[in-house]
Amino acid sequence: MVAIIGMICHSHMNNSCGWNQNMITLKPRINLRRDLPYGLWTCGDGRQVLFNREYKPFLERCCSPAVAADGDEWVEWLRQEWFYGETDSPWYSRAMRKRCDVILEQFKAGFAVTAPIRFAIERDDIRERARVVFERFAEDNPGYAEWSRGL
Repeated sequence: MVAIIGMICHSHMNNSCGWNQNMITLKPRINLRRDLPYGLWTCGDGRQVLFNREYKPFLERCCSPAVAADGDEWVEWLRQEWFYGETDSPWYSRAMRKRCDVILEQFKAGFAVTAPIRFAIERDDIRERARVVFERFAEDNPGYAEWSRGL
């Protein structure tokens, strides 16, 4: 097997016709970090967006089968869910790779994603945590609290 610029090349010898024919089959090489889902964003309008390991959206849907997403879009999500972490990623785990394939099939067909969620967070949780951290910081640094009111 030889890698040829984004393709995998398999060489086969075929004796079925009584003569040797050297056949080459090309298969697209998959970039697991780019082409498999890492998580799911749920937006305020009900739109769901699958994002990859680089946190770039690549499939989205809203009340219909999935379509390609704009990879450069900044998605304003309300909920973020992850399907795996570093220790059980699809490049180390065949089971996770199969689960990612199932997630893609379900999402493209418009079905609910039934894969277990490894971790999820709500945007409001982040705002509340930031408010608490800021209040504690402001209590310990009164000068900062006064200064920040002017912002």
